[in-house]
Amino acid sequence: MKASDFDKDGLYLPEEGEQICFLGLLLDIPDFVTYSQEEELEEVILKGAVRIGDCFRCGKRTNVDTIIFGTIHYRMLILRCCDHIVWTTEEFLKEVRENIGWKENSHRD
Repeated sequence: MKASDFDKDGLYLPEEGEQICFLGLLLDIPDFVTYSQEEELEEVILKGAVRIGDCFRCGKRTNVDTIIFGTIHYRMLILRCCDHIVWTTEEFLKEVRENIGWKENSHRD
């Protein structure tokens, strides 16, 4: 799965079949991001779109909103600038915002 598999509204577009909305679905959280270091299942409970400024993965200035899916403990970011999907925690995102000023550096160009 990659960022280009999602449309601008955050709907997943598989090669075959219909669009899928992740809200309410149970997703496998990769073990490398989980607190238990084991794969976990969590329900997607929110979806949002924000301008993050410079991408913390590739460093490019983002020019479209970043789709974020949230479970109780984890976040999945759809990074269109580098065509990646990143699983992370809210704690990591808070640290990124504090270090690079996500809120102050997120204006639209």
